[in-house]
This record gives sequence, structure tokens and C-alpha cells, in this order.
Amino acid sequence: MIGRTLFFAVALAAAMGIPYVLTSSQSLQERATQWLQGENDESLAAGGDVSAAEVGGRATAGKRGRLASSDPIEKPAGPPASDFGEIFRFDITPAWVLGRWPRVTTQLPELELQGYRVPLVTGTREDDLAGSLTYYFNREQKLQRIVFFGTTGDARRLVSFLVSRFGFERELKADPGLFLYQ
Repeated sequence: MIGRTLFFAVALAAAMGIPYVLTSSQSLQERATQWLQGENDESLAAGGDVSAAEVGGRATAGKRGRLASSDPIEKPAGPPASDFGEIFRFDITPAWVLGRWPRVTTQLPELELQGYRVPLVTGTREDDLAGSLTYYFNREQKLQRIVFFGTTGDARRLVSFLVSRFGFERELKADPGLFLYQ
């Protein structure tokens, strides 16, 4: 009985004491972080197999099966667009799309159109947009369709823009919560 009580007391002390020591000591914390991350990208590039330019875009396996990389997991959604007219326009090219956003996903052709999907976050205000834009180009690289799939907290700014710029009109549906503009 005493052995069991002593075991639980030691286990409880270790459960509270080890995290406290690791978080309170800067050098221990740095060493633990380095150990968990494994080798850094500079030491991998110095090995001669991989150039420094290649190292930045690839993850390397570290100790304990963790991945260490110099690139963040999520890249920004591209430069913010304060004016919807900057992104909802039909005079753009695939080169403009690829140059403006750091992450572009190509879509399979739809009705002989090539799609380029990009993440979109226009800001942090209630009437800003968050979601994805897909630009569809024909064989002559002329933009034919723009599809936005996302959300906004207040749709009035978007609706006002679409009505004034493109002449969209509301189409009434049976669902009172659905607002469809075409």
C-alpha cells in the first residue's frame, strides 16, 4: 500500500514539476525545442545534396517523426483587395492570377474552360469576403466566368457592387433565406 501511494506521489510530482522546469528555464526550453524540431534546414543544405533554394520549399524529417520546415504551413491569401472591382473584373489573364496570389490551384476544364482557384480574404470588416475565387479562361486565355464561393457578414457591399458594375438582378426563390443574384 505504501509503495503504491509513493508511486502516485512521485508520478504527480513529475507531472507538475517537469513542465514547470521546462517552461521556466529559457535554455532548457530552447534545447527541448531544437531537439523536437530535429536538424535545421541550414545543416541539411550544407550536406551538399540539396541547394539552399530547394531546402526552403521542402520539409525535412526530424527526430520523433516531426516535420521541420522554413516555410509556414499556410501562406497568406494574397494582397488584400479593398475594392471588389480589383478582383471581380474580366480583363485579367492567367499570368495576372498566378502573379497576384502565392497559392493557385488549377481546376480541371469545365465546358472547355480552364479554372484557376485562389484563396480570398479581403479584410476583417463585417462586409469583407472570405472564401475562394475561381477564374475560368477559354482556349484563347480570355476570362469567361468568375465563381466566388465563400461568406461575408454583411452582403450589402457585395450586392451593391454586383448590381452597379454587372447589372445583376435578384431572382426570388421559395427559400426566404436564399438571396440569388444573376
